[in-house]
Amino acid sequence: FDLAAGPVFRTALGRLAPDDHVLVLVAHHIVADGWSVGILTDELAHLYAAETGVTASDPLPGLAVQPADHAVWQRARLDDEELGRQLDRWRMILADLPTLDFPTDRPRPAHPTGAGAWAG
Repeated sequence: FDLAAGPVFRTALGRLAPDDHVLVLVAHHIVADGWSVGILTDELAHLYAAETGVTASDPLPGLAVQPADHAVWQRARLDDEELGRQLDRWRMILADLPTLDFPTDRPRPAHPTGAGAWAG
């Protein structure tokens, strides 16, 4: 992997026969660790089972705690002064990071409209 040029996560789907496929996921450890890869493979297996009719139940249960819940909990732990110190620290740490230029599937407008499309 070239971390400067990317990509750091790749996928490929190979057809072995008309009804036999293999999905290959390759990720640099900077974007996925063993714990998160385990979650990803479990969720892909559940989604595949639901899509192919092996299971009829909801393939993925909702999260007990949403990311926004965690953010509210974190914010409640900090008084305004401590929050200010931590925000200043992270602004300093992140100030000189390069801008990321991700490849896209089509040119983007100069002024985003928020309009999207479903390619499914």
